[in-house]
Amino acid sequence: MINRLIPTSIRKWIQFNKKLNACREFNRSHLNHAYANMIKDIDIIKLNHLLKDSHSALSRNCAAAPKYYNHKEWLKKNILRAASCELHIQKNKKILDMGCGPGWFLSVCRHFGHDATGMELPTEQMKPEDRIVYQNIPKIIHCEEKIIQQKIQPFTPIQLKGDFDLITGFQVCFNNHKTETVWGVAEWQFFIEDLKTHLTDQGSILFELNSDGKNFPDLIYYDQDTYNLFLQHGSVDKHRIRLG
Repeated sequence: MINRLIPTSIRKWIQFNKKLNACREFNRSHLNHAYANMIKDIDIIKLNHLLKDSHSALSRNCAAAPKYYNHKEWLKKNILRAASCELHIQKNKKILDMGCGPGWFLSVCRHFGHDATGMELPTEQMKPEDRIVYQNIPKIIHCEEKIIQQKIQPFTPIQLKGDFDLITGFQVCFNNHKTETVWGVAEWQFFIEDLKTHLTDQGSILFELNSDGKNFPDLIYYDQDTYNLFLQHGSVDKHRIRLG
């Protein structure tokens, strides 16, 4: 009865902080244990060779796609992402990761006992050097068949089958950040309403946005109207948006 007297916005904020605390409790020993178990099933030697062969490309652009060959960085980063969603203490969740990249988060979700599907830009629409990376890594980490190739476009429904307990998007790029066509409140409103049709009754959405100070000099990640829209659907902590 007491919970019903707490405003929805405050209740969502309390839930949000509980999840952050769960991530903090996932200490270094837990991280290293999960990492050590996961690399047993991955061809680390091949990844290291691919990373070494990409040295010249990364020296020119450290943000280039071959950065994902660095399993130590990206596997551990995605283990922590999963912990921030409490996936290390839950089981049997159905998860969709939008903009999943080469699939590191999917691999972590599987390790923690979940059914995770990814969505990424069709490889034929990628630059040739990116395409190679996005084809190599999913094979090495055994998630090739779990990635749907579909481009996310404004005012266009997502083509999905089934409902999900959690929909995620990390380092979101599909909102055309840092371009003249960056999404505003109208695009986000359509997108959120469409995604909610693919959630289970208790499902939720978590996005982590990239900074875009040029388009959004005041709030960095979004304009005021979009910020207000996010608050209508959930909670906001700077770049981290939880909806549903």
